[in-house]
Amino acid sequence: GAIFLHDCYPPNEEYLDQNLCGTGYKLRQELEADPRLDVFTFVRSAINVGLTMVRKKPENLAYYQK
Repeated sequence: GAIFLHDCYPPNEEYLDQNLCGTGYKLRQELEADPRLDVFTFVRSAINVGLTMVRKKPENLAYYQK
């Protein structure tokens, strides 16, 4: 399965306001750093403030084994 998170890519500092994107981008950055996850952000969706898709990497596929 996949989890989708919105408001994860604020286009400028104005969008860091809690009534807009807030600090959701920090969670996106943390998830991107996790080697167990596939993370992709559609930056031009969700009213241009980012839509992030997260899924666990399949463990049983050879090309994921490194």
